[in-house]
Amino acid sequence: MKTYSKEQQKLYVAIVKLKIRQKEDFNQLKIEIDEVKKSLKPTRIITQAVKNIYSDKKAKSGTIGRIISLVTGLVSHKIIAGNSSSTSRNLLSYVAQYLVSKLLVNKIKK
Repeated sequence: MKTYSKEQQKLYVAIVKLKIRQKEDFNQLKIEIDEVKKSLKPTRIITQAVKNIYSDKKAKSGTIGRIISLVTGLVSHKIIAGNSSSTSRNLLSYVAQYLVSKLLVNKIKK
C-alpha cells in the first residue's frame, strides 16, 4: 500500500474541497439562471409593467382610459373589416377605429 506525505494529503483535501465548492457554485448559478429566465418571460414583464402603472394614481386613470379606447377601436375595426381584402372596407374600418378611439379618449378625459 502506498503512503502519502502530509503535503500530498493536504493537497488532496484541498482539491476535494475545491471540487465540492465548484459543484455548489455551479448549482447556485443554475438557480440564478432559472430565476432570470422566469423574470424575462413576457407575461412576467407585462405583469410588472401593469403593477408599476397601477402604483401611480395619475397614470392609472389615464392608462385605463387609453386601453379601453384602443380595445374598442380595434373591435370596431374588426367588426367593419373582418377578414376582408377590400381596400375601401379596410379604409372605412381604420377611420371608424380612429374616431371611436378619439371619442372615448375625449369622454374619459371629461
